Amino acid sequence: MKYENLARIIALQPEYYSDYQEGQLMTLDHDASFAGGENEEAFRPENNLGGQVVFSIMNAVEAHKVDYSNKEEVDKLDAIKGEDEYIVKKGTHFKIDWAEPEDQEGKGFIFVELISLSEEEYQEELADGAEISEGLL
Repeated sequence: MKYENLARIIALQPEYYSDYQEGQLMTLDHDASFAGGENEEAFRPENNLGGQVVFSIMNAVEAHKVDYSNKEEVDKLDAIKGEDEYIVKKGTHFKIDWAEPEDQEGKGFIFVELISLSEEEYQEELADGAEISEGLL
């Protein structure tokens, strides 16, 4: 099923903020947890490095909504009820639509807006010369 308004926050040293450039492509190398709706402020899957990057997917993306009534699934994912968690699968492609180049306001994080791409769209972007981002997702 496809979902909109998903966000993910990761911790990352600020010197790596420049790894995110508009027009670059990214592909998930693992299943990744995203928060739904307006929960991005409370959802912090990683938070031990110093700075943060807030990824927002700007269009609908294929994902699995965590079923909090399924104890086995919750235990496997280490999910916490109330986070409105979605799992976006390994191999999902994105294009960076917009990225803050640095934390100019000293807020401790930057925003990166992503557009989900189909395999065909991803291959077209590559053929048109798009670069692969060095950043983590």
